[in-house]
Amino acid sequence: MTDFTFSSTDFNATTILVVANTADAKDYLAQRYGVGCISIEVRKSSAPDFADSFEFQGLSYS
Repeated sequence: MTDFTFSSTDFNATTILVVANTADAKDYLAQRYGVGCISIEVRKSSAPDFADSFEFQGLSYS
């Protein structure tokens, strides 16, 4: 299982949803965005930056 899932509801959407799938991923989001955070909505253009930060932390994504 990957730590994070990137999903888009529509091809033309300008944002994507990043969902934490594991305890490590949830801990990472909680540290960055606050306790209880399990998903974030981000601009598609910023997805590569998030992917890089996940890889730097040793987390996986799909």
